[in-house]
Amino acid sequence: MPQNARKAGVRFAKGHPKRGGRKKGVPNIMTRDIQEALIAGTIASGYDKKGKDGLTGFFKRTADTDVKTHSGMLRAMMPLQVNATVQPIKTYKSSDEIKAELKERGIPPVTIFRLEHHDLPEPPNDSDLESKTEEPKS
Repeated sequence: MPQNARKAGVRFAKGHPKRGGRKKGVPNIMTRDIQEALIAGTIASGYDKKGKDGLTGFFKRTADTDVKTHSGMLRAMMPLQVNATVQPIKTYKSSDEIKAELKERGIPPVTIFRLEHHDLPEPPNDSDLESKTEEPKS
């Protein structure tokens, strides 16, 4: 058994040192070669199978002749995660809905009427209306 081999049935311990493999972010060589060959062949084919308009021509031909395949290619090109902020739609209540909610909360109908017609509610007593500054005595 090689020195760095694992024993059967034993899992790696958390935080173990990495033992080989590709560096993070480096694509598989075979995948990269296949992608390059696919793009080169597609460019050579073009719209008229003789290279007209290159890659764009090929995709135009695919869109014109095989929509299902073209749609699949488009789907594969779309990002898997979309970072978007969704703004909630603002909904406004009608005056009847607001009046009904105010009634449910126990607001007297007179107060609702005054609010609806932009009248200021009367203060509970006249003490709020008294002037805080004293008039000079003569």
